[in-house]
Amino acid sequence: MTTSAFSPAPTYSISGIGPYDVPFEYEDSGELKVSLIVDGQSSVTLDSDGYSVVPEGPTTSGTVFLTPGAAALYDGETLTVARETTLAQSWASLISTAYNLEDQLDQMARTIQDNTTKIDLSLQATGTWRTNLVELLYDNQLDYASGLPASVDVGQTIRTNTEGYAYEVAPSSATDHHLTTAGGVKLYVIPTEHGYNVKAFGALGDGATDDSAAVAAAVRALESGGSDTLFYPDAGPYIQNDISPDINLKRLRVIGTNTTLVCTGTSTVLTFSPYGDEWQSYSLSAAAMIGAISIEVAGHDFEAGELIYIQSTTAGETNWSYSKVGTYVVTSVSGDLVHIDRPLRFSFTTSDTVFKNDPDSELFMRGITVKRSGDSSASGVCVSVRYCDGVTLEDCGAGALGTPAWVDGYAFDQTSNITVNRFTSNDIRYPLSFRRGINARITDISCKNVRHLVDFANFFEYGYVRRFHAVTRQGGVNSHPAFNIFYEDGETTDIEQVSNHRALGGAIRNVVMKFGASAGTDGMYWGIDLVETEPLEDPEGFGLGFALEHVTVLDNRTGVGNGIQCIYSSAYRHVTYRKEGVDNNYNFRLLPSPAWNVVAQIENLNVGKTAIARDLYLYHGPDWANPTVSIQQGSEPIIDTVNNGGVYEARFRDSAHFAYHNGVWRFRGTVLAHSAVTSLDFLLETSPTTITFPDRNIRLTFNFRCQNNAHTLKVAMFQSGTGAPIFGTVPLVDETTDATKALVTIGTPTTDSTTRDVTFPLTFTKWNPAWTAWLDYEAEIEYL
Repeated sequence: MTTSAFSPAPTYSISGIGPYDVPFEYEDSGELKVSLIVDGQSSVTLDSDGYSVVPEGPTTSGTVFLTPGAAALYDGETLTVARETTLAQSWASLISTAYNLEDQLDQMARTIQDNTTKIDLSLQATGTWRTNLVELLYDNQLDYASGLPASVDVGQTIRTNTEGYAYEVAPSSATDHHLTTAGGVKLYVIPTEHGYNVKAFGALGDGATDDSAAVAAAVRALESGGSDTLFYPDAGPYIQNDISPDINLKRLRVIGTNTTLVCTGTSTVLTFSPYGDEWQSYSLSAAAMIGAISIEVAGHDFEAGELIYIQSTTAGETNWSYSKVGTYVVTSVSGDLVHIDRPLRFSFTTSDTVFKNDPDSELFMRGITVKRSGDSSASGVCVSVRYCDGVTLEDCGAGALGTPAWVDGYAFDQTSNITVNRFTSNDIRYPLSFRRGINARITDISCKNVRHLVDFANFFEYGYVRRFHAVTRQGGVNSHPAFNIFYEDGETTDIEQVSNHRALGGAIRNVVMKFGASAGTDGMYWGIDLVETEPLEDPEGFGLGFALEHVTVLDNRTGVGNGIQCIYSSAYRHVTYRKEGVDNNYNFRLLPSPAWNVVAQIENLNVGKTAIARDLYLYHGPDWANPTVSIQQGSEPIIDTVNNGGVYEARFRDSAHFAYHNGVWRFRGTVLAHSAVTSLDFLLETSPTTITFPDRNIRLTFNFRCQNNAHTLKVAMFQSGTGAPIFGTVPLVDETTDATKALVTIGTPTTDSTTRDVTFPLTFTKWNPAWTAWLDYEAEIEYL
């Protein structure tokens, strides 16, 4: 074989995937380097996954084809193909079969051709070269004056050999330049396909030098155009503080390479506020009531598809200090009338403000971990994102160095459509916090020694957290308050205090929560605090309202902390609450909504008892028109109703279960009978006495099973609409075939003329008085 004279590839204007000819020999396609030309020089080498070469080689010529993605990305750019032959002496001897002499000579010839071509390109290339950035910055020879050996012209390109950075000479009068040489030449950094490389601005990333000025210069370059990407090329760490003002871009990409940003200041490290001074606000021109699907805004310029944000100065609830807010999508406009995508959560007045968001704004961060270094008195947040629709974090994190800093990691305010995948955090307050926005999905999050795993606040709507593990200082999952928050598949271990979740709608599923031994100063917090004021949407199929499913709470607190509180909630399945410590408050408390006609559905609920704590309470509001119930074994209530300051409570003990659905109450549980005859009273309360019973029929049914002998007792009770309850005939049916073995009998119901409560005395008689037997019961009340 012979090696032909070298014919360098011409330059090509990229138009489509190719073909782009390779007019010279190559041994293997891996020797070829496909590059883009910038200012007459090879500046960008394409990744090998952006093109293919046919044939693979060896061959005397070939063809390059770009991938459709690369062709679209670099359409109109200039492309060239170079060869880098590996220089090696592989010929062993005349009798060697590993590599013959002719092939070795051909390889060496191609290598010489390649080197000659590179030298020729360097000699012919326009622009000026320096060894590296340090040499360029310390250069005092470069000069704007003409006729000098080192004179430069405005617009000329200067490159560094070692790093491959490229700079454009700025006018001497420029004030927006990025760097200045020792000789006074001002330079603009030329972005690459990766965006603006912070090291091209002078950042060192050595963990000792403050890189804030360099990163700030890169941020300002982003805002001047040319790229929307801030690129950290290595792990660092980069010392970075107080980048201000906000990054004012419509889109921003912050890309790291497992990069750590170390913050020693007290202010925001990176703030992405895509609207900046262009943030537009309007006032409501008419009051808008809760549930409305339109608002009136005079002089607006809203369009369908845009995001708007409504802010009130009035608190959303009397016991919460958060102002009423809401983020909505405009569906259509008609003059001053603006239609929105869903009903208002709150009522607003003409003094309330409407802000306009741009639905095309976007922040993408990947491979960035922000750590704060300093004492616990440091304030501020590491990364703050405001006024943005569309946020993605991948492989990111937040933490503190040294003493845990009582600061935040990534904070999102008035922000919508957030995706977080693979997030880690240690020794920080709120790793992820969301305020006044809508739609956040967090997957695969691991945190240690943080205050809360994820913090949803100020009526954030729709948060989804899946696959999580956290060791927290104060709360495992926290919402105070928020709408429709879902947690699934995770565990929180609380080393000091309690886990607090205060959400208006949502679900916790497949979660284990472990509370620490000391409740600390926050001992009055609930372990899980669920609040719901209305039946809310449920796009994930968790069921109406708030649900607990496959949730285990292990509580080792010895202070005054409470366990689980569920207000106006609807579904609880496979829930275990085990109290290891002792307190004087509720372990499990339910407060159903009188407006729903659906109180609660409970299945497989296991509430551990203590000698002091009241295990499970069910509250009825004072306007609840239906009676509450109680089942008693002697004087010990199994399900009991207690008047607590005008609010009636139903107390559960042992393994009792309760459900109310479609007008039917259902109870089931087990009673241990020690004596020969055990009394079991079923108490029907009118709750409260000022309420007039509806004129309706109520059917009461009991099913009992003991020693595999089932019995059904049916009682029909009729009530009038006024005065004390009036009962007609009470037919009693005992379906036991052998009356002598009747295990349960029912006596004549008694009525309290004052409280209007009705008690049905039930007697459980065992076959053998010496036995200890269990009585499994099911009770059902149906409103006909």
